[in-house]
Amino acid sequence: MRNVSQATPAGKGCSLDDTSSSTTSAWLGLLFAVAWRNLWRSKRRTWFMAGGIAFSIFLLAFGSAANYGTFNAMIRSATDLLLGHVQVQHEAFVDSEEFRHRLHGATQLLRHVEDVEGVAAATMRTQAGALMSVGESSLAGLVMGVDTAREVRLSTLPRRIVEGRYLQASDEVVVGSGVARRLNLAIGDELVLLGSGVEGGLAVMAQRVVGVFETRIAELDRALVQVPLASMQLAFEVGDQAHALIVATDEVQNAHLLATRLNAVLASPAVARAWNQVDPQIQQMLDLKIAGLGVFFAICVLMVAFSVLNALLMSVFERTREFGVMTALGMRKRNLFAMLQVEGLMLSLVGCGLAAFSLAALFFFLGSRGIPLPEETAMLFQELGFGSRLLIEFDMGTYLLGSGVMLAATQTAVLIASLRLGTITPVAALRAE
Repeated sequence: MRNVSQATPAGKGCSLDDTSSSTTSAWLGLLFAVAWRNLWRSKRRTWFMAGGIAFSIFLLAFGSAANYGTFNAMIRSATDLLLGHVQVQHEAFVDSEEFRHRLHGATQLLRHVEDVEGVAAATMRTQAGALMSVGESSLAGLVMGVDTAREVRLSTLPRRIVEGRYLQASDEVVVGSGVARRLNLAIGDELVLLGSGVEGGLAVMAQRVVGVFETRIAELDRALVQVPLASMQLAFEVGDQAHALIVATDEVQNAHLLATRLNAVLASPAVARAWNQVDPQIQQMLDLKIAGLGVFFAICVLMVAFSVLNALLMSVFERTREFGVMTALGMRKRNLFAMLQVEGLMLSLVGCGLAAFSLAALFFFLGSRGIPLPEETAMLFQELGFGSRLLIEFDMGTYLLGSGVMLAATQTAVLIASLRLGTITPVAALRAE
């Protein structure tokens, strides 16, 4: 490294320590210029450290994008199947799920809900436990009454019919693949449903099997059957009542906002809940995955921070003579400290820039197309309703968070390495090999 006095000839500038004869901006400009020059004196080491920083940020941003893409696809698959974005239910039904807790005047309530801002579509359902029988075989399950015209707009279940077709007439029923297998049902068979009506009397429905659906969710496929809503209301003597109003909005991310709007206009006992309140297990799994990603990134940060610290300690050790010359010429140690901090800042910014360039290139080529999956995995994803590609959804906030964490880690490593400056004396430093 050239002597600092060579970089700033007398009478033509200011030294790093001569703030009295120049403006603060000039001093900072010189500080940054010297720090930038020092950073590239060892190009290999600089690229190595910046590459480690970039790689950690890249892993966090790409991992988050892939995870969020998959999670959002999973959420959309669950909400589009039966869950809906928001459900309106009787407040007592939320905890008990008992047949007796129903919403009265469901048709008028549905119209009222559809007028709320943000509601894209809505339907109503009623459900009850029942004994399903065919011949001498019987099975306990769940009967769900649906408005067939509205259901096809809110649920993907009608598109998961693997045999036959979906509901059309009032005397029809579609059954899960597990139900069909356990009762040995075929298209055209008569399925008798026995349940308990409003007054405790026997509710009987004799429905013709017209379709078999498969959701790949065992709990549904082996227990659920769907019948037209009007037929179930008549058989179970519930009249214009329903157990739930299923509401969809344009984006699943707006579910909480829509639930808040609905609760502001609904009267007790009706209450609106977002999808992750209705089924918190999905949200818990999402939180667990995000926590795992955070732990992985923390490990990357620690590894890179120790690598940077090691490289900076070596750099400070190798530059002992240089620092001795500077202090011998009158440069204060606090300015040496500031110079090293600026070098660390520049190193972090180079790493962040590399990460930004890599991520921009990756998402430019992939865009919304996603990553192609192996054939078997793609088929499984399609059956689950996720599509045939691994979707990625980039979040700028994740990149900024990763950059900020790595910047702080690098500056901490520089701070630790800078502690060696306090032990440097000009005489001993000038004698260093």
